[in-house]
Amino acid sequence: LNQSSKFWVSQKDASNEYLLDLGLYIIQLRNNVTASNVDHHYSKLLELAHSQFYADIKRQFRAKVKMIKRYQRNSYTFTPTDTKINRKAQEILIEGIETRWTDLGKKPSKKLRITIKYSIDNATFSFKKIQDKYL
Repeated sequence: LNQSSKFWVSQKDASNEYLLDLGLYIIQLRNNVTASNVDHHYSKLLELAHSQFYADIKRQFRAKVKMIKRYQRNSYTFTPTDTKINRKAQEILIEGIETRWTDLGKKPSKKLRITIKYSIDNATFSFKKIQDKYL
């Protein structure tokens, strides 16, 4: 997280800077992974999961961890190119380029939009769902 950003958090809302920093933090943990760091990254992510959706999110992460560990030599990166916030829908939208590296080299990159559905309750941020859409 960018500790130097000026931001505010209220009972049910937060500044754009705060939401974008958290959105980018979530994406860094979720989409920049290797077989050796995926467990640590995803356990950090689960700390931010909304309690009502925790079990479903954990199940999805377990499946993703299994797939990433199956291909030990792969690594995944995501480079953000655009960010938006939809306060009404409580969504952080991040577009960027997803790349996968294998022992044979770099695979073709794909453009990806990631939507993070979130809530802020008692000045505490949590995410409810993360959706990917290839563009």
